Amino acid sequence: MRHSVWAGWIPALFCAAATAGTLTTLDDAQNGYLSSISRNGRIATGSYVTDVFAGAFRWRKGAGSENLAFGSGMGMTSWAQPIAGSATDVDGNIVAALAYSDSEANGPFLIGAFPGSAPQDRFYSQAYGISDTGVVVGLARDPSGNAIAFRWSAAEGMSRLAVNRPDTFSRANGISANGQTIYGWNDQPSGYRSGVIWVKGTPMDLHNPGPYGDAFGSPPGEAFGSNRDGSVVVGQGYYTEDPVMSQGWRWSAATGLQPIGIIAPPPERGIREAFARLRPPVRPHAERSPRPDGFFYAPQANPLGVSDDGSIIVGNTGDGQVQQAFIWTPADGMVLLSDYAPAHGITIPDGMFLISASSISSDGKILGGIAIDPTQSYVVSWIMDFHDAAPRETILTAQGSIAANDLAEGPFAGYPVGAAVSMTLRFASDGSTVVPGHEAVYTVAPDSFRLTARYQDPVDFSHHSATETLSGAGALLRIRNDDPRADGVELSPAAVATDGQSVELSLSDAAGALFDSEESTYINRTFGPPQLDATDWSLRGSDGRAMTVSLQWVNIADVAEDKLFEDGFDGG
Repeated sequence: MRHSVWAGWIPALFCAAATAGTLTTLDDAQNGYLSSISRNGRIATGSYVTDVFAGAFRWRKGAGSENLAFGSGMGMTSWAQPIAGSATDVDGNIVAALAYSDSEANGPFLIGAFPGSAPQDRFYSQAYGISDTGVVVGLARDPSGNAIAFRWSAAEGMSRLAVNRPDTFSRANGISANGQTIYGWNDQPSGYRSGVIWVKGTPMDLHNPGPYGDAFGSPPGEAFGSNRDGSVVVGQGYYTEDPVMSQGWRWSAATGLQPIGIIAPPPERGIREAFARLRPPVRPHAERSPRPDGFFYAPQANPLGVSDDGSIIVGNTGDGQVQQAFIWTPADGMVLLSDYAPAHGITIPDGMFLISASSISSDGKILGGIAIDPTQSYVVSWIMDFHDAAPRETILTAQGSIAANDLAEGPFAGYPVGAAVSMTLRFASDGSTVVPGHEAVYTVAPDSFRLTARYQDPVDFSHHSATETLSGAGALLRIRNDDPRADGVELSPAAVATDGQSVELSLSDAAGALFDSEESTYINRTFGPPQLDATDWSLRGSDGRAMTVSLQWVNIADVAEDKLFEDGFDGG
């Protein structure tokens, strides 16, 4: 793809019908630099940055921002439990660490130093990313004092990631949610930060065959982000000629590495002066890397985040002095977010300059980044949500089998152990918040509830099926998220049609890794016993008799089928 310049982006984007959206600024985290959002965009983290990391914050939709007892917040799991970054050890040294939602009470979990290393300027290690499988990656000092990319897990501890130039510095900038792909950089002998993708632990160097590429000493630069399964990785430093510009790039196994363009527009009025006063970084760890001798700083695009299907990329682009946030799609190429957002129903306040979009949600409809505030006094983090505000219903489906049953009455009396059981119920998405940002309660639509059991008689092979309904209105479903760490779903005991009997369902995960929101329409997930530490599903009578059900899985999703990624990207 040829590089894009200001006059060359495709205007078809603005033919789309505008949709309602929201822009939220994280004013409580003034001068905080947002670095990561959770899979559903409901939790964000970032760092306060001076010349070094100077603290961290976490933001939750509906609860606002809070400062963390943490040195930096850089990455997170899909469900924001935990956040990866750094903290200070008992000796005052900076070490890689994890922050959970109860870290204020129990402190962050310290990963520590690379074995045998010594601190330099009180620095041992820094975490930049964590997978949903619990693998942490980042930068550490080795025993000789060199900067190295590391991988850590609770079972295996910290180890160095293999690189093709082990005598030069390296760093891992992040890891895919499934833990299969790591991305970052490994210096060339000149000091140039050359992009690396580790696939299942094996490093892969990237290549640019152009005249200002490999032969010139500038192969594609460092990798900054990936989608959920690691099949798409994005980064910066794909140099092209006529004119010389550092395009962003996109890599996938299907397409290989491809440049995705750059915009070096005349800056918005006043933005250059605001930059000169504030000097905001485009990303706390995206400082400029050395170039070959005699090379100058060309206009540069920095892709930082990519949606799950790989079709939407966000980042920043500029002329070497001033950066602005961009969004890229296959259809429209690279477009400034300051143009894209108003065309899709989001108003950018006068005087506010969008510097960078640093993170993106799974579906590509929630972005997080930084801006110069409308008064042009400080850097402000923001969340931009392109979802419409149309009300939606949510459906919960549970599947299991009878574990024990001594009910004497009702449609399930005599049903054997092992009989399949399913339960479905529907509720509106606008629940009432019980604990701000941590628990919501929803009213179940009475007519939607069905509890069904089925089995086949092993003697005569006859099929049997029975269904129970609610006796009326009043059933409540509670969803808890990070309370303070635990997640849970609870159907309070609800009376069913059989007199004296009530059904209940309670699920919990003490690690808080089920979802990142108690807003039902933003869960859209299936989970089961491997993710749970406690389950209780039963139908009980007033006589003490009960049917208990062994849970197999639970799904919470919008009633309307989500087909966003049905066809995938790259034909996958």
